[in-house]
Amino acid sequence: GVFRFPDFYTRLHASTKLVTLGGILIFVAAALEFGSALAASRLVLITAFVFLTAPMSAFLIARSGYLRG
Repeated sequence: GVFRFPDFYTRLHASTKLVTLGGILIFVAAALEFGSALAASRLVLITAFVFLTAPMSAFLIARSGYLRG
């Protein structure tokens, strides 16, 4: 998507979706692999942090791109 899409905003959308969903799936797989309740709870917190911060950072990057033209 980063090479294929025509403009800045659609490229940003593709890369943000990749980071958010891919990271969450990796964290879920790690929680299942470790099997420990402590590790799973930590990975759930990390997943929530990534789920909240990645789209927010993409929004701020898009906003700065819009304001700069």
